[in-house]
Amino acid sequence: MSDLNQFKSYLPLVARGYLIDLLGLCTDAQTNQHELREVLLYLNNLITYDEMQLQQED
Repeated sequence: MSDLNQFKSYLPLVARGYLIDLLGLCTDAQTNQHELREVLLYLNNLITYDEMQLQQED
């Protein structure tokens, strides 16, 4: 497996880790938590879609 393919295979896990970090770091009172969760859900769905595309390529 090439380095690029190996990177692509674990990229969704890394991306989800960053989403979790972002959720944990944005706890100040000025942050709209509902909006933040909706954005994170949207990004998670994009990651899931990308994972499905990668699986179809294999």
